[in-house]
Amino acid sequence: MRKKLENCSILNERLGRDPQCEDLLAEIQESDAIHISTVDLAPETELRLELTLAILLEMYDHGEMLSTLYTCLKEILVNATRANAKEAWFKEQGLDIHNPEDFRQGMERLQDQYDEKWINRYGQLAREMGLEADINIDHSEDGISIEVRNVALKPEEEARIREKLNTGMQYDDLMSFYIDHADNQEGEGMGLAMILVMLRGENIDPNLFRMGIVENQTLSRLEIPLSDKFVSVRGANPAGLGSGPVS
Repeated sequence: MRKKLENCSILNERLGRDPQCEDLLAEIQESDAIHISTVDLAPETELRLELTLAILLEMYDHGEMLSTLYTCLKEILVNATRANAKEAWFKEQGLDIHNPEDFRQGMERLQDQYDEKWINRYGQLAREMGLEADINIDHSEDGISIEVRNVALKPEEEARIREKLNTGMQYDDLMSFYIDHADNQEGEGMGLAMILVMLRGENIDPNLFRMGIVENQTLSRLEIPLSDKFVSVRGANPAGLGSGPVS
């Protein structure tokens, strides 16, 4: 059941007082749809996202899910903002990211450059190029649906991520996942695989996380049931629609 929060007192106890909270509370309670755009995960962006999810979950009496849902969304956004920044870097370097040879050369040069300074620089360049990660959150007392859109995955990246997601589907608990992949050097995609394991830990069907190419963009969709009346956009059986990652 949706409840009206009069103020942020409960959330302030959990997260610490923040002036954004009251404004966000009013905004969220007035609309069933929330839109946020970002080019990076700066501290203020992370705080806004965490507060948004905290308010939503508190409204629907599911505050205990905050850690899982926030971690999942953050992992999706890490991949989305990195992909946008990478697109900007390729353009600055005069490389065609769609050309297999240029892509191979660029990725070899990029291997040791992913750090906070690089993300900040090319995240801003991505913004100037109109490349942002768009987050849309729809919510009701039955469930929350989060969609993140960013630049399209390249075939090589999509294949690698599919492989990692298939790996994640094989695990039932985080401990086993971490033990088996503690020394994994191919970090890209492993965080997405972790999402599937975390959803299972909350007794949520991991098929409710989907990722793929839609309208020449990468679409990542995460659905969180909050009642037994929830129906996925994929229908009553989220795993049963074809073989594509997003439907």
